[in-house]
Amino acid sequence: MIHYSVFRFVCIVSTICILSIQLISCSNNPTSLLDKAEKLWGHNMDSVNIYLSQIENPQRFLGREKIRYCYLKGVMDFYSSGKSSDSLLAEARNETVLLSDSLYIRKLMLHDLVRFSYKSLPDSTLNTIDRITESFPAFADSMSLLLSFYRNESMIKKNESHDVINNINAIRESRVKGLSDSLLYIRIMLQAMDAYSMQRRHFEMDSIYTYIIEKYIAGNGNLLSRVNYVNRHYLSKLEEHGRWRDALDINVLLDDGNREKAARNMYLKARMYEQAGMQDSAVYFYRVTEQGHLPLLASLASKRLMNYFLSKGYDDEAYKSMQKSRLLQNNVESNISSGLSIDRFKQTQLENELYQIRIKRQEQQLLLLVLLLVIAILIIIYIYYYLRVKRERIITSMKIQQDKMEKESKILKYHNELLKKETEIVILRESLFRRLSFYRKLPSLAKDKDVIEKGKKIIITEDEWHEIKQTVDTSFDNFSFRLEKAYPLLTTKDILFCCLVKLNVNMQDLSDIYCVSKAAISKRKFRIKTEKLNIEDENISLDQYLKDF
Repeated sequence: MIHYSVFRFVCIVSTICILSIQLISCSNNPTSLLDKAEKLWGHNMDSVNIYLSQIENPQRFLGREKIRYCYLKGVMDFYSSGKSSDSLLAEARNETVLLSDSLYIRKLMLHDLVRFSYKSLPDSTLNTIDRITESFPAFADSMSLLLSFYRNESMIKKNESHDVINNINAIRESRVKGLSDSLLYIRIMLQAMDAYSMQRRHFEMDSIYTYIIEKYIAGNGNLLSRVNYVNRHYLSKLEEHGRWRDALDINVLLDDGNREKAARNMYLKARMYEQAGMQDSAVYFYRVTEQGHLPLLASLASKRLMNYFLSKGYDDEAYKSMQKSRLLQNNVESNISSGLSIDRFKQTQLENELYQIRIKRQEQQLLLLVLLLVIAILIIIYIYYYLRVKRERIITSMKIQQDKMEKESKILKYHNELLKKETEIVILRESLFRRLSFYRKLPSLAKDKDVIEKGKKIIITEDEWHEIKQTVDTSFDNFSFRLEKAYPLLTTKDILFCCLVKLNVNMQDLSDIYCVSKAAISKRKFRIKTEKLNIEDENISLDQYLKDF
């Protein structure tokens, strides 16, 4: 009788617990979670991810609910990791075709635009735009700015800047409604700037910038916050074309801190003076930039100084600049690693929030099952075992990750040592060249600048010519023999001239050696490059080609 009473009590308590669990589950049923995720879409993506992750057994969804879940989850995975869940999106497409759901067909096509653009697939992007235009003309007309943006982006990736420019006039005449369209219109105008930049049409590029700032943004107070974005984009184009004076003027307009603007200002001045041939001023501003608060610019300044000192033969100064550049580069990489660590931390924090939500749901169920002691004990044991196993897995995973990081650190250390050895070889080779008796005759390399008069004829004996050729062949793997074999049209004098170029003898010294003007030396280089070496690419100089030969 007692056993029967206990059994009946257990059955009653178990029934109450099961009913209570079902009531709790109704508040978090999959459809409700899906609705909440869809309402927050575009506003709070972290919450969307949390709601979607709470849905259990999503394979039970049917019809439109299946489309909604597959679309939201597939796109959410893309925004989280940059990779779409192709299987989910494929299921969504199949279901939309079966149900003839034009709304989600359009949504999937728009997601394809974003995905193909992110993966740099311009042809696929253009094909998708054509499909949208053909299948949904009214929708394409309402989304004309967005489609124009992706079309222009694809054209720029395919280096078809003419088509982008041809579309700009039509886009300028289009009517823009709302803040989002205005922001998109600005990005399209910046694409036009990119197209003109690719064609090196500076006047048109400047006109686009003036139009955006003075005519479009100035007349719309809601867009004033985008001025800094436009200025940064324009500054990058000026830097690409070496327009350092204009870049200085734009830098003043940037909405950055005073330290950042000052550091960038010093670097731009250095580039401007270097371009103008005022090397002393350039070196001064590069030195100031090295002490600035922008590690990336400081690293670039150190590299520019290193190249300058190498060109002048100041090996000690070049080595110091190289060391400083390497240190600054390590700092930049460290900052990037810190940023990545923060992103990983945020991802882990989100996962922990999802885990906490699951734990709370389990606790609610445990509070209801506490009436049945045996079941409660079993559940506690299960949770304890589950957490223990998960903790062991986390520890194992962390250990594996730590081992991986140690291996990567060793590989990086090996590469750094290899680079150091290569640098030492280059320095030793340069020292070997400077021991040539011929080098002491060059004014640009002489230790006592007053002893050798610039512009005076430099006489090289036959023995010195032989010594030059032999040293170049020894240092550069039979340079003259390989050059003569590859280009039989070269004469002996051309070969010797190429040896001097290979040794980085400057224009003034070459002019003094051959007793001709610098213009004649430049013409001779051009003739050898085009007539003897058959190099038609104007972007490749004879010095650069022989340096890599």
